[in-house]
Amino acid sequence: MSVVYVIELQDDSLYVGRTNLTREQRILNHMNGHKSARIVKKLGVKRQRDDLIPESWLKDLDYEMSHLGEKVVAHLLREDGYVVHGGH
Repeated sequence: MSVVYVIELQDDSLYVGRTNLTREQRILNHMNGHKSARIVKKLGVKRQRDDLIPESWLKDLDYEMSHLGEKVVAHLLREDGYVVHGGH
C-alpha cells in the first residue's frame, strides 16, 4: 500500500509525493537527505502538510491509485495557487 504526502518547503512552496512508508518516515527521510528529491534537498523541509491533502486521498492506496492521487493532489494545490514541486 502507498500514501500521498505533502511537504511545505522552506520557501513556502510545496512538494507532493507518494511512498510505501508512513508519511512521517518518508518526511524524516527527506529531512535526512535519504532518497530525497533534489528540490527538497535544495530548499529544505519546513513541515508536513497533511491538512492540504483531500480526505479521500489520505488513506492507504494501491500503487495505481497512489500514482493518480499524487497527480490529483498536486493539480488541486496548483489550482489553489500554491507553487508545487513533484506530483508526477
